[in-house]
Amino acid sequence: MTAIETLVSFCIANDIDHALVDNNTVLAAFTGIQRKSLSIVFVQGQHYFRAESFVARNPDENHEAVYRWLLEQNTTMVLARYGLDRFGDIYLSASVPLGQVDSALIDQLLGVIVTNADFSFNTLLELGFRNAIEREWAWRNSRGLPADNLAAFSHLFETD
Repeated sequence: MTAIETLVSFCIANDIDHALVDNNTVLAAFTGIQRKSLSIVFVQGQHYFRAESFVARNPDENHEAVYRWLLEQNTTMVLARYGLDRFGDIYLSASVPLGQVDSALIDQLLGVIVTNADFSFNTLLELGFRNAIEREWAWRNSRGLPADNLAAFSHLFETD
């Protein structure tokens, strides 16, 4: 069984939303806690099996703190690592030898990537997009609009 076939079987057995893009690529979709949705692209190469998930776009500000936080996280994770594409967008990716791919490894890859992509989201937004969050909060409050989607950042606006 190929790595892609193993992945598809795993997705079916675990009721994971997925689509076969081509013979070597699968896209899996998940609902997060901090993020409404996230996707992981799996690609079977000649020698390696790669998984990648978009985490956040290039930060608007505070790049040094964002990158430091990402590098600190990299020291604690197994299998996956944060990285940047040529546009500065943040991804989580993993690459393993094809011969190691089985259901247990797929489960571990999914756990590491989904958990970290989801739970890093608000931290990355707060570090790299704080001014935009503050502007949105002020705009909504000035018009009496709900700010439910900004509730995770309410601690930024609390006054003593």
